[in-house]
Amino acid sequence: MAKEQNSETSAATEESVCPECGGTGFIVDERGARPCKCRGTQVAQIRLRRARIPPRFMGKTLRSFQITRSPERRHIRECVENYVKSFTPRTLNPEEVSSNGLLLIGAVGSGKTHIAVAILREVIERGFTGRYWNIVDLLDELRASFDPNSPAAAWEIMEEIEGADLLVLDDLGAEAPTGWVHDRLYQIINRRYEDNRPTIVTTNLELRDLADQIGSRITSRLCEMCMHVPFPNVDWRRKRMMENS
Repeated sequence: MAKEQNSETSAATEESVCPECGGTGFIVDERGARPCKCRGTQVAQIRLRRARIPPRFMGKTLRSFQITRSPERRHIRECVENYVKSFTPRTLNPEEVSSNGLLLIGAVGSGKTHIAVAILREVIERGFTGRYWNIVDLLDELRASFDPNSPAAAWEIMEEIEGADLLVLDDLGAEAPTGWVHDRLYQIINRRYEDNRPTIVTTNLELRDLADQIGSRITSRLCEMCMHVPFPNVDWRRKRMMENS
């Protein structure tokens, strides 16, 4: 993690020159040397680019999550705002049972990915690291990593998954259920579970259906790791289209 932070700071310095510090990252005056505020901003921007957030969702924020005439959606936004404020990358007390993640469950188009990405952005801007993966894409990358010509080895992908302060796994349950898929999902979830690192998971499936799709071992761990956040079963994409037509 220290290596990643150092590389991010170097890249930030090279990308732009701050008029306050001249690109050094420090302001020197009669009081001595102190970090320039540009350091945190630039590092956060680099971390956002490295978080794998798809371009369509890059601009999603908690404030842009529509809550008009929906007490349920207002409650969701208040809940996740509190989550961001109290976010910590891991619970170190082995005696404490930690539910430091979120399981976002709702219909297609209900805003789960919007909220998950908005939380990830907020957490990264607060100085933490994070990664986003659509589950189907992640499994495709892991399959491709076994090819000798693959640009990334499986261990490098798993290192990103394990090392992120916050991991977002989008659309769990959309993958075809095979033995290999179950093994990979168990490995991913279990490593976050054992290391007490927060994970946000989105799914269109209710818990019983999710257990049928990915197995009871994985679902049981998610129930312990994550607070359940149900979304109203309204397709807001279709709703907006109908309102604008």
